Amino acid sequence: MGMNILLVEGDARRRVAIGRHLTHCGHRVTISNTIGEAREIVRFVRYKIEAPHAVIVAENLLRRGGAEFRAELGARFPATNWIPLPHDRDLEWLSEWLEKVSVRPSRPAAPRRMSKLDVLLIEPDDRLRRAITVRLAARGERVGACRTLSEARDALAVVTDRDAAPLVIISPVGFTEGDGISFYMSAHRRFPEIRWLVSLPPSKRTVSALTSSPSRPPTAESSPQTRG
Repeated sequence: MGMNILLVEGDARRRVAIGRHLTHCGHRVTISNTIGEAREIVRFVRYKIEAPHAVIVAENLLRRGGAEFRAELGARFPATNWIPLPHDRDLEWLSEWLEKVSVRPSRPAAPRRMSKLDVLLIEPDDRLRRAITVRLAARGERVGACRTLSEARDALAVVTDRDAAPLVIISPVGFTEGDGISFYMSAHRRFPEIRWLVSLPPSKRTVSALTSSPSRPPTAESSPQTRG
C-alpha cells in the first residue's frame, strides 16, 4: 500500500531521482530541499490522519535543524517514521525499508495513568507564558510553567516517578542560558516517554500557535527519535 512520504534532500538530482522512484513504487511524495522548509510544510498539517507516514531526511542535513525537527515531529505525529538516509544507500535499500514499515503491525499503546504534570512549559516571555498556561488549563491540561531552563531543571529534579513526569515539554530551541535540545535530551534519558514540542521563533509566537497542536501525544507510540 502506498505511503505518504515527506522527502528532504538538498541535492537536486538525487532528490528528483528518489522522488521519481518512490512515486513509481506507488507512494505519494512531497519534496523539500531543506529541513527548515520541511518543518514549514509539516506545520500546515493539522490532523494526524494527514501526517506523513514517513519522513526521509538526507543524512548530511541532520545537523541543520534535524534534532529540532525530529522532536517536533515526534511530539505532534508519534506514528510517523523517521528515516535518515545515508548518501551511500541505494534506492533498492530504501524501497525494502519502506516495505517493511508499511506492513509492520501497529501495536496498541499501553494505557498510561494521567501524570501530575502533563505539560512542562518553558517560556521566557511572562505575558505569553501566562496566556498559554491559561489556554492549556482551560482545555484540561495540567501545566507546569517555567520562565527559564534553570527553573525547568528544578521542576524535573523533584520528579522521581515516571508516572509523575510531564508528557510534553513545550519550549523554544534557544535560551540565553543554554539550549532546548540539550535540556530535552537530558529529560528524555530520565523519562523516555517524554515528547518535545518546539515553539516558534519569538517573532511568530502567539498563544494559538503554541496551543493548536495536540498536547497529549502519549496515546500512540513514537520515537523522539525526537529528540530521543
